[in-house]
Amino acid sequence: MTEKRLRGELLRGWRYSKHYVDSAINSVIELVKGWITLYDKGRAERPPELSRRTIYIKNTLFIFRNGVLKISIEPNRRYLVVYLSKYPWISKDFDGLHST
Repeated sequence: MTEKRLRGELLRGWRYSKHYVDSAINSVIELVKGWITLYDKGRAERPPELSRRTIYIKNTLFIFRNGVLKISIEPNRRYLVVYLSKYPWISKDFDGLHST
């Protein structure tokens, strides 16, 4: 199945920000590519497996202002709001998020 066709199939009925599907597809592709490399070298002990749930968020899906991080869940409808100033492990002079 091509990446474009897979994306179209996964987006049917999807109400959340489309980037999350793109991020999941890219993560799985990279996982499988890494496994294929290990397999070709004879070092793959078992098939690939997701060990933790993570997601990369495009900088167009979040806003950071005055110590508050707001992440889009459903476009223009639902957001995850995190008050970063509540967490003592974050430096007091923390003034922004930078993409890597």
